[in-house]
Amino acid sequence: MKIPINKVFANPNQPRKHFDEEKLNELAHSIKENGLLEPIVLTPRNGKYMIIAGERRFRAHLIAELTEIEANIIEADDDKVEELALLENIQRQDLNVIEEAKAYKSLLERNTMEELAKKLGIKVSVIEKRVCLLNLTPENQKLTISGQITPYEALEISRVPQSKQHLVLKAIQSGSMKGYGTLKSFVEHFLLIENQGEFFLSPLGAEEKDVLARCEQSLSQVEKMLKVFQDAETMGLFEKAMLHTEVSLDRIQLIIKCLMDMKRAVNKGNGLRSAIAGAGKSANLMNLDCLSEAGH
Repeated sequence: MKIPINKVFANPNQPRKHFDEEKLNELAHSIKENGLLEPIVLTPRNGKYMIIAGERRFRAHLIAELTEIEANIIEADDDKVEELALLENIQRQDLNVIEEAKAYKSLLERNTMEELAKKLGIKVSVIEKRVCLLNLTPENQKLTISGQITPYEALEISRVPQSKQHLVLKAIQSGSMKGYGTLKSFVEHFLLIENQGEFFLSPLGAEEKDVLARCEQSLSQVEKMLKVFQDAETMGLFEKAMLHTEVSLDRIQLIIKCLMDMKRAVNKGNGLRSAIAGAGKSANLMNLDCLSEAGH
């Protein structure tokens, strides 16, 4: 049925806040030339009609200076209006990712995650990831809406406390975060260090400093050895000289194992303190001085 435009008003709690003026003008021209292809949905309110779905089409009618609009009328209380408006906008993909996140959060006040996912025909993980974006600072939410950071970049930034999000953003803007895997790894290591803040806040004792120094020295020696063996000719000479050195294949494999143990200790979150201590112990057991000498 056709309803006079002056009897229709927008939902004040409409989840969609941004409307592209250029696209509205294009829609207005299309409606004026071809008519409205899909009626809007209204509900009676105090002698008038409030929009449940179709505010963009309503705005286009105003631009086109049309006096009537084709509509379907349904009865709905305020809770039902909010739910239908949110679902309509989400299903039409009319919301930006932040508006979508807010819509999900509102719907989750009356639905479980599983119920909402079933209503929308999407995975629970999609809802979870969108809602996480609400952890972003207001500034980072604006950057996400404008497209200056991508949704997956925004998701990784949202995992970090708001007071530290600017550090991750700076790393992204520097161009050093090539690909999602690189960014995700960066954030995971950032959070690991963040969660072990008490280790860095407390001063190191003499024994800890000694272990750290020996660890760094051992790693430097390994780095020097690797630089030497990057040259194919040098590698060939070393193979010929193997019988005259204490550097055996078993010993090299032991070094690799110790380094992998150190990496696992950090990745498991057992603490940098235990990782450094383990590396220091490995350095004592292996006495890497001879390895360094073999490389020169």
